[in-house]
Amino acid sequence: MYQYIKEKSELKIGEFMELLGTTLAISIDVEASSIDTITAEWILFQVKLGDSIYVFDARTLDRKFLSYLLDLINCSQKPIIAHNSKYDLKIIFRGTGILLQNIHDTMLIESILYRGLGKVFYTLAELVELYTGEILLKDVRATFESFKGELSIEQLSYAAMDVLYLETIYNKQLEFISQKNLDKIYRLEMDLVPVLVRMELAGIYLDKDEWLALKEQAVKDREKSHNKILDMFIQKADFNKYANGAILADAFRIPIKTKKTRLALESLIDPSVLKDWLRENININSSHQLLSILVGLYGLIDLESTNEKILKDIKDREIVPYILDYREHNKKITTYGEDFLKHIHPVTGRVHSEFLQNGCTSGRMSSTSPNLQNIPKEKRYRMPFKAPEGKKLITFDYSQMELRLAGAVSKDPVIINAYVNNKDIHATTASLIFNKKLEDTSKEERNLGKTINFGVLYGSTAYGLSFNLKIDLKMTEKFLILFYRGYPTLATFKREFESEVWKRKYSSTVMGRKRYWENKTFFADYKEADKYESRVKREAFNHALQGSGADVTKLAMIKMFKENPFGDSFKLVLQIHDEIVVEVTDEIANEAEIFGKKCMVNVFQPFLGKIPAVVDSHIEQCWTK
Repeated sequence: MYQYIKEKSELKIGEFMELLGTTLAISIDVEASSIDTITAEWILFQVKLGDSIYVFDARTLDRKFLSYLLDLINCSQKPIIAHNSKYDLKIIFRGTGILLQNIHDTMLIESILYRGLGKVFYTLAELVELYTGEILLKDVRATFESFKGELSIEQLSYAAMDVLYLETIYNKQLEFISQKNLDKIYRLEMDLVPVLVRMELAGIYLDKDEWLALKEQAVKDREKSHNKILDMFIQKADFNKYANGAILADAFRIPIKTKKTRLALESLIDPSVLKDWLRENININSSHQLLSILVGLYGLIDLESTNEKILKDIKDREIVPYILDYREHNKKITTYGEDFLKHIHPVTGRVHSEFLQNGCTSGRMSSTSPNLQNIPKEKRYRMPFKAPEGKKLITFDYSQMELRLAGAVSKDPVIINAYVNNKDIHATTASLIFNKKLEDTSKEERNLGKTINFGVLYGSTAYGLSFNLKIDLKMTEKFLILFYRGYPTLATFKREFESEVWKRKYSSTVMGRKRYWENKTFFADYKEADKYESRVKREAFNHALQGSGADVTKLAMIKMFKENPFGDSFKLVLQIHDEIVVEVTDEIANEAEIFGKKCMVNVFQPFLGKIPAVVDSHIEQCWTK
């Protein structure tokens, strides 16, 4: 079934090269001792050519020999099929310095076929069963961890099975790719794989001392917010209403754990003592206690929960902003505190996040272990991410990417004219809403125009915008009417696009990336049906723009990587949606900035027509925007 190769002499190289020349595709896999690709020991390298499977022992074979085989595979320009290929490519690159190209990742292909309905991650066993009906047992996988000694027949057979079905799966997936007209997206995502391999292995440097200083400041800020909230509670409460401490505790859902404690509290009747007791015992991290305070003291009788989304909708109430501030400081301590430093790799001294290229339903990438796309946008939280001595970080950022796309795909002449003539699009919206000349709009009116612009793109309702703008609902409804009157072509395009998506149950980006919705036919009542239809239409328009932006940013990353004239002096290290960060040596910083902007503009411009693509950039010692 397979040939196990421990020594170079055991391989019939002529036969291997003949198979390499005649096979239509090459299936590969690796086995290593750990999921940490930086420290893992490479154990096996499996290759399937036609009906022949080779299992190479990477522990005993000379690395020059493995490099020779990998060069042959790379130079063949045949499709190289793998499942969850980034792991395999990292192990191979670390072991030989060779980055395999023309990758076809079965896990990734499956995720783009049914995005919105399917999963992001499919195991190889799931796809083998789905496409072949065979059951692939994966129990042996764990035996490779920290493995030493001779490999068993079970381990070798397991390794061989990992490449046995890949070509069958790949061929069937290609049929579906063609049927769904996903060829461009398929090619885009496959081309991105080696780019992400190098980006994730490169990582980014994080200054520990600066990061810990942020935590200490967040602790002080949290304490300040905590005391302010307690002060407001104490000032608001009428302590003459509570006959004793036990009644006060029950009113604010403060648990009394023993009878002895209850008796002691019943003896507390002095209002000044009750104030001190409440201040010491109230727990604002308790959702039950916080809810009782907001209902009992602040009259929010319809409040059912204290989750962040609900509180943001009522943030104009006097106490709520302080609660949200407290939670933000608390999040910074727990999520971005000392524990975050555990993500600094002990070998490289850098943070190596994993970027999931189809992690969001829109096609946007997500980031995990740690999530670097969710770092607070405050400058102080970005500054600890730095370039080493002798290097710089260049941050590239598309300017108003989705608004430009909205104008291009809808062909709205007002939006096109604004961008062609370098007019401020937010001030343009304000001038339409307030019926003023562009130059007469105020800063506050421009900010309102900006909120409405992005609100429309992201599907905000009049109700949602009224909360964000802190203005009357009727006024917000009027603003939206004036917005669509001002951009009539965009309004028509949006309405027709959403209607078409509701019929077919999928939305497409400008490159053809599809996002699907379930074709629901049964609802509890008409309200539920209307709610579902509104959600689909809102998400569909957002996908068309946000997903298109994601496609363009991926194209830019690929172009930078493939056309990089600077070698290892230019490395991609981060991607945050429409933002790309590269690490460069000081000597090439200015040239690299020009090169990066040119790449980003050149991939975006073909989608914009007359609207100019604009990229902002900054060269700094640290990550900035």
